[in-house]
Amino acid sequence: MQRAYRKKISSPEQRAKHNQYQKTYRSKMTSNQKAKCNEKLKEYRLQKNLISVESAISQFHDMAAEGPVYICFCCDQLWYKKAVLSSEKLKNLSPVIQEYLDTRRLHGNAEWVCKTCHGHLVKNKIPPCAVVNGLVFPQKPNFFDLNELECRLLAPRIAFQKLMQAPRGKQLKIHGNIECSC
Repeated sequence: MQRAYRKKISSPEQRAKHNQYQKTYRSKMTSNQKAKCNEKLKEYRLQKNLISVESAISQFHDMAAEGPVYICFCCDQLWYKKAVLSSEKLKNLSPVIQEYLDTRRLHGNAEWVCKTCHGHLVKNKIPPCAVVNGLVFPQKPNFFDLNELECRLLAPRIAFQKLMQAPRGKQLKIHGNIECSC
C-alpha cells in the first residue's frame, strides 16, 4: 500500500527536503518515545505477517481439501479445480473437437478439460497427451491380487535424469525434470 505523502514526492529535491524534515522530527523525539514507536512498529509488522501467513495456509488447505478429483475428458488425468475448465464452450466451437473428447467420465454432472488440453483444442490441434493418441493406462490384470505396496515394489522403474556439471565448484547437479518410466 502506497502512502499519500509518497505520491507527492517525485523529484529528488522534494525527497531530500522530506528526508531532512523526518530527521529533525526524529531528533526531537525522546528515547522513550522512540522505543515505544519502534515496539508498536515491530508488533504491527509481526501481526501483519502472521495474519497473512495464516490466511495463506488456510487458503491452501481450502483449495487442496477437495483433492484432484476432476478428470480431463481429453487426457483422462486427475486435476484440481483450479486447473480445469468446463468443456461446454469447447464443444460448441468446432465439431472436430468432439472426437478428441472422451465422454465416459463425469464429476458433478459437468465435463472438464484441463488447461493444457484446452489450449491445444482451441487451436484445433490434438493435445499431445490425449487419449486419442493412445496414451492410456493399461488395465490391471485380474490375476494380480496385490495390495498397493506390493504393486509398487514389483513395478520396474528406470529413472532418466540429465546430470550437468555446475559452472563453479565442478559438482554434479540435476538439470531439468526427472522422468520415471516403467
